[in-house]
Amino acid sequence: MQVSSSCWHEHQLEVKAQKKLKNLWDDQDPEPLPSSLDIPAKHCPVPSGGIGKQVKDRSISPWRYVYKQDPHRFPHKIAVAECQCEGCITIKRGENNAPTHDMTYNSVAITQSRLVLRKELCEDRMKYRLVWHSEPVAVGCTCVRPKN
Repeated sequence: MQVSSSCWHEHQLEVKAQKKLKNLWDDQDPEPLPSSLDIPAKHCPVPSGGIGKQVKDRSISPWRYVYKQDPHRFPHKIAVAECQCEGCITIKRGENNAPTHDMTYNSVAITQSRLVLRKELCEDRMKYRLVWHSEPVAVGCTCVRPKN
């Protein structure tokens, strides 16, 4: 973690953080689609007909993106993947080959470390400094065998 020695008033932090994050966050944060934000949490979308075009919709461990907000972090709002199924979507041979929500497997989040800035109070207790932190962020989900 690298600590900035400079301290700024709170109203200056946004501009300072944007400058530091500009090149780092340009294309890293997927923009959640309104449709993925409207899906209720833990709604396992077992396909009955057509399948979506995006990987998150075609996966046997589908996910949606939700925004996580933190007023002490820059960026304040980050899109995070949230697994939609506890199990995985499988197609069992035999009975009409229909996809089912199979609880013999588990859907788990895939995380990636992302650099963010956190504001910390300076010694004068009136200004803040920006400090780099590595934060785990869920970027998708995958299907795994359960732990024993």
